[in-house]
Amino acid sequence: MRICLWEKRKVRLTAAALVAILILCIAASIMWLAAAADNPVVAPIYQAPAGKNLVALMINVDWGEEILPAMLEALAKEKIKATFFISGRFAERQAEMVRTIAAAGHEIANHGYSHPHVDRLSINENQNEIIKTSEALKAAGVTESPYFATPYGEKKEHVIQAAEALNYKVIFWTLDTVDWKEPSVDTILQRIVPKAADGTLILAHPKACTVDAIPGLAAGIREKGLEFASLSDILAE
Repeated sequence: MRICLWEKRKVRLTAAALVAILILCIAASIMWLAAAADNPVVAPIYQAPAGKNLVALMINVDWGEEILPAMLEALAKEKIKATFFISGRFAERQAEMVRTIAAAGHEIANHGYSHPHVDRLSINENQNEIIKTSEALKAAGVTESPYFATPYGEKKEHVIQAAEALNYKVIFWTLDTVDWKEPSVDTILQRIVPKAADGTLILAHPKACTVDAIPGLAAGIREKGLEFASLSDILAE
């Protein structure tokens, strides 16, 4: 009799333990779903989908107004349409140059206002940087595409969330010229041409070395059966 009662008690205890575990699992799932709702999945872009035989040249601009005329001339000569990510303070300081870039058929996008270290800013501060830049581009008389490139390529999750909440797609790069270090033309070409492929996003800046490298980039990319396009074209579904 005692053995039977003990067995029944063991069954009740086991059942109670299973119910407790089930309750804990349900509670954990609810907490996870709530956290996911508060922290939506971010989706930055490092490469465009393949299938179009296109690459995109992206120029981040917070300085370099003395280089941009020659860069625009080189791009025009090679029939390349690029995407220029412009900082808000540059747009305010060089509104005519920004209009010239847009008038040449290049795409204009958002690079934040003051080129800060955005990882150190709050979500609201990041959004203010983007909004101020959008206003500066509008004041300059150009149409802004819904793309945002973070200064310094910083990428903490809240930075990307801030931009995506404003309906911007956050763009990074596949290949980097690292032209801000002023490498040789051959170094730039070796960094980009051998690795370029369908959907590659190429990062550059208004530097004299990049201007000199544009003819070689154009030739090398096209020899691989690829063509240059704006972000809007390369990302279009």
